[in-house]
Amino acid sequence: MSRFHRIAVLAGAVTSAVALAAAIAVPAQAASSTGWRVFYRHHYGAASQYSAYYAVVAPSKGDAWAFGTGNAAFRGGPVAARWNGARWSPASLPAGLTDVIEAASAPSASNLWAISGLGQYVLHWNGKKWAVAKRWTASGENQLTGVTALSAANVWVFGGPGFTNGLGTWHYNGHNWAELGGAAGGIERASALSASNIWAIGSATASSDSLVRYNGKRWARVAAFAPKNFVFSDIAAISRTNVWTVGQASGGQGPTVAYHWNGTRWLKVTVPWKLAPLRVISDGQGGLWFAASANPPTNPSWVLHRSQSGKWTRKRISSGPARGLDDLAAIPGTRAVWGAGAVATKTASDGAIFAYGSVR
Repeated sequence: MSRFHRIAVLAGAVTSAVALAAAIAVPAQAASSTGWRVFYRHHYGAASQYSAYYAVVAPSKGDAWAFGTGNAAFRGGPVAARWNGARWSPASLPAGLTDVIEAASAPSASNLWAISGLGQYVLHWNGKKWAVAKRWTASGENQLTGVTALSAANVWVFGGPGFTNGLGTWHYNGHNWAELGGAAGGIERASALSASNIWAIGSATASSDSLVRYNGKRWARVAAFAPKNFVFSDIAAISRTNVWTVGQASGGQGPTVAYHWNGTRWLKVTVPWKLAPLRVISDGQGGLWFAASANPPTNPSWVLHRSQSGKWTRKRISSGPARGLDDLAAIPGTRAVWGAGAVATKTASDGAIFAYGSVR
């Protein structure tokens, strides 16, 4: 979801805050059910500030992190919360940081990477403390959009264009950062099967209008298969013969369409509802979870599920314009899922962690 949409969504939350607050009035750390529910919520700063989580990662069943903002105007610093296997609680980040955390990647519990949207920095967690691993000083607004880490010595950071100028694609080899151009230059976010098989959303003539793939030596564009003006929003590489990407035609205003790579060719799969896609992950059983919202983005937020057999179901996460889910993370070794987002309060919103399935 673009930063513009996030601001618009949170700014509209007050319109139906009372009704929504009643709809989600569940206890914190709620584990009494296994369906989708608000599991944890936390407010940062003054009551009038909009709190939200935008990214969530789960390196293990007993360890997960969520990141976001305590101020939807993005004038404050980033915020974080951590799951220790029993409960979520606020977590500290390095002092003096600005903006918000937009995305994160965690190859293990002691190797976690996170990027700021417009703060021009990359953070690294080594299992004991956070540190700034890379900082840019470009003038004006320049965004980072994604991070994919395979190890402490193999980290990809992406700054695709869109909301504003992108900082480009960077690779860290454990010692140095190097910028890559060409087909890699406009990558927004990626999904890796291995160090030599990475799929990503790129930019050819417009933001998020193409796919690119890394073979261990170079990035190359994937042959066109989507219609003109198709906007990709996410990609999930599950195996060599199972890659999914989702998006919308007509500049993001058309119907939601998923494309499936079966190892030989791309197959078009139409989503049965008029929803704006945001994230897609594997459900661990041959199916998929999608986070989506109705158009315009100030309408309710949904979670969609497609089973291995192709059956679609949906669950409404929010009952009003307050954003529901912004990110999803499968919990390793389980069929459970964490979701990061926000729920409305009487005056603004709380950062919210959603859960599906048995998380303990």
